[in-house]
Order: sequence, then structure tokens, then C-alpha cells
Amino acid sequence: MRSFQHPLPGPAGEALHCDVAAIGPTDASAVHLLIAGTHGVEGFLGSAVLTDLLLQAPTSNVRMLLVHGINPWGYANLSRFTENNVDLNRNFIDFSAGVPGNDGYHRLHRAICPSEWTEDSLAAFRAALVQHDFEHGAGKGLDATLRGQYSHTDGFNFGGTGPEWSHLCLRSICDDMVGDAEAVLVTDWHTGLGKRAENVIIPYAPGGQLESRTMMRFGLGNVVPVQGFPAYTGLVTEGVRRFVPHASVVGLLVEFGIDDDPWVNVDGLRYDRWLRFGDSGGIDIDKARAGLRDLYCPPDASWRRSAIEDARRLNMHIAKAAQ
Repeated sequence: MRSFQHPLPGPAGEALHCDVAAIGPTDASAVHLLIAGTHGVEGFLGSAVLTDLLLQAPTSNVRMLLVHGINPWGYANLSRFTENNVDLNRNFIDFSAGVPGNDGYHRLHRAICPSEWTEDSLAAFRAALVQHDFEHGAGKGLDATLRGQYSHTDGFNFGGTGPEWSHLCLRSICDDMVGDAEAVLVTDWHTGLGKRAENVIIPYAPGGQLESRTMMRFGLGNVVPVQGFPAYTGLVTEGVRRFVPHASVVGLLVEFGIDDDPWVNVDGLRYDRWLRFGDSGGIDIDKARAGLRDLYCPPDASWRRSAIEDARRLNMHIAKAAQ
């Protein structure tokens, strides 16, 4: 076990930590890195997945690193973002090489981030995306909204101006606990994308013979890239690839859907940001934050049971195939 304390306290003044449990041989040639809480408020499913895995008392020749609450500030404050309004899953770029541009976001910023949260502002956002797609191509508006941006510090899906505390924490975990492994699989657990109670797996493997062998080693040869998703920048797996350059690294962004209407997820993310920067006077912030928690971890037993069963199947498949 390792524990990394965040420099800021939680909402009740409590200490915040990212905790890591290591299971399996320290000299394993393959490591499965499971990460919960990258997007804070989405961390409850990931927490349950890691707990369920521990209760099964797994034994394997694969070293498992269970990272609980990599974004502890966002988790404790029921927000997707970090203490600096950074989307951690856009923060793992090489800042020394400069930040990616996103002209589309600049054009859409006002519509994405309204000062008031009303039916009119929701409709204006949809209309702005339609107009942007008309001018620049189908799907370009949503891509610009979600891929990550590095120009508006108070904006949506802000990637940061440098590595966040959580970014540096994950680097320390990789430095100290991955060892000399030849192959690393990252599963980054989220909720939001996909139809309600539907498992969506987005693979991240830039390509090449080494990546293909690693995919096969972890039994992932049947996972194919999902079409139509934004060109995300700064994902966790990008960071792990730099942190352990001696290993072949592939990643899975594992999502579990919260609603059949995809706009529920998009607007939920935007509402999270609005609560922090918008004209939210008169809003019961604690109640609104609790609503976000229930949105990204629905309280009904059937959803939670389905999520754990799907996660258990995926983890069992990975463990069996990697033997």
C-alpha cells in the first residue's frame, strides 16, 4: 500500500489522499494499472470496481496496481475537475512541447460556458453546434467542445498550463511501483458515455507491433477503435507511456452509460463547470453537487449491479488472458 496526500483539504477540512494497492509479484513482466477517480465525481463506480476486485483476493503472475482517487479534490468535491478547473484526462500532454490548439473551442466558448443556466442557454448551445458543423463539417462542434482546450482557464475541459498534482502523483506511482515491466495495460474507469447501463470501451494504442503484442497479451485483440469519438488530447495513457518508456503501454477508457440521451452527459459536464463559474446565486450548491453524484453514479440497484458485473467480466477476462 502507498498513500499520497493532496496539498489541499477536503470540503469538511479533511485530508485528501490518493491510495494505491499493489498486488502480485514485484518483478512481474506485465502490469495492469487500474485507475479510479480521474474525473472526480465519476469515481464511485471505479471505487466499487477496485473494492470488488480486492474482495476476490486475486492471485496472478500479473502485477496489479489499484489507484483509488487519482483526483481526490474532484472526488471529494463532487466535481469532474481538479482544484484548478483542469480536466485531468486532458492534462497528460508533454507541456515542454507546447499545447495543442483548438480554434473550434475558441469560437464556441461563450455557448459552451453560459453565464446563466436556462432552457434558452441550453438551446443556444445546441444551435451553436449546428452552425459550427454547417460551417466546418459534421461532428466538428462536439469534437471542439470535448477534445480538450488549453486557452481558457475558466472554460470547459481545460487541460491546464502544466502538470497537475494528480499528474505528478501518477508519475510517482509509475516510477516507484511499475518496475521493469515489459507490458502495461491501463484501465481508466469512468461513467457517462454510452446508453444507460451500457459498457463502452475506448482503446488507446497509437499503433505498432509492440502495442499489438501487448493488446494480445492482455486478451484485447477483439477490442477495436470506436468511431466517432473526439480527438481527445492528454489522456492518462499518454502520460503512462512517457512515465514508463521502457514498456509497451496500451490503455482502455472504460465507460458505463448513465442515460440513453447523450446530451444528459454533455450537459451534466457543462453544469458541473457552471456551478463553479456561472451566475449560480440562489442555487443550493450542496444539493446540486449531490445531484451530479447521483447522475454519474445512479442510485438504483440494477444499474450498479450491471456495472459491477460488466467490470468483473472484463477484469476476469484480462487476468485469465494475461496468465
